[in-house]
Amino acid sequence: MTTTSIELTDRLESVIHAVPGVRVIYPAAPLLTTVVSEVVAATTSSRPASSHIIVEHTSAGGVAATIHIGVNGVSPASEVARAAGEAARDFLRSTGAEECIVNVRIGSIG
Repeated sequence: MTTTSIELTDRLESVIHAVPGVRVIYPAAPLLTTVVSEVVAATTSSRPASSHIIVEHTSAGGVAATIHIGVNGVSPASEVARAAGEAARDFLRSTGAEECIVNVRIGSIG
């Protein structure tokens, strides 16, 4: 079974939302890209092409993911980011990715 990029990012978003301490996932794409995608989706009644998480396939057969989160402030932000990164890597490896590069940024605390 082949997983599309949209299915992969949807499933990865669910994994990240399940990490204790993650309050929100922000769009990782540049603002203009996000806005254009949303406008096109609204005017064509289709789904936005961009997800909140950017997942790119690398030339080495791996996957690189960029995730931008807000944390709830209960646990230290660095621990939440580390847990989100580990969850993302575990998920991506379960899909068959040989190499996983995950970049987690914290956009807000509290």
